[in-house]
Amino acid sequence: MKDCDSKKECLGCDCRKKTIAAGAMFLVLVAAAIFLLVRQAQSQPFFGAEWKNFRENTLGISFAYPSSWNLVADYDHYAPGIFSAEMDNKKCAGAPGKCGSECIDLRILAAEKPLDGRGDSLVVQLYEDFMMVRDFSVSPLVAEIDSGSKKVFQVDHGGPTLALTGACAGPLYLFEAGDYFVYVFAGYGNNAVGVTGDVEKIISSIDIK
Repeated sequence: MKDCDSKKECLGCDCRKKTIAAGAMFLVLVAAAIFLLVRQAQSQPFFGAEWKNFRENTLGISFAYPSSWNLVADYDHYAPGIFSAEMDNKKCAGAPGKCGSECIDLRILAAEKPLDGRGDSLVVQLYEDFMMVRDFSVSPLVAEIDSGSKKVFQVDHGGPTLALTGACAGPLYLFEAGDYFVYVFAGYGNNAVGVTGDVEKIISSIDIK
């Protein structure tokens, strides 16, 4: 079998075999690149260089958040069995109990569902409140928002989350994640920018494994 030095000589030589082999190799490389990109996207939420990814190993909760924000994560801070993540956009400093006009104050609480009714009283209370919102989601104060694969309930809340040491008022988001339930308190000032978009991005990225 002679080599192919030109298109005219291709007939009756191994040119076609070489072309097929090169094409097959190219397809393999493209498939491998797509596979790696999909695996990376599935393993950790990523919204650009201005976002970070957080993971807590005790509960297995992970989420993305703006890299310029403050973040303090803890376990059992509010009650045994409750994971908490408190974050803000570094514009919340001011007089105690006062909400800064540009402040975004976000708080995530997550816990395993106490299906047998047992557990810390706060966990049981929060879960009962969650079920009430879920079962009466037709209330004018409750709306369902689309957040990827999650069914998220948004509850209008006109007061600050003082019980969570937050001074800003805003909506409350609740949803289920497997055997866990999650609360997201979103407080913000009158001049805060990008609140809805950032909150929904964070919620869509929350995962518990």
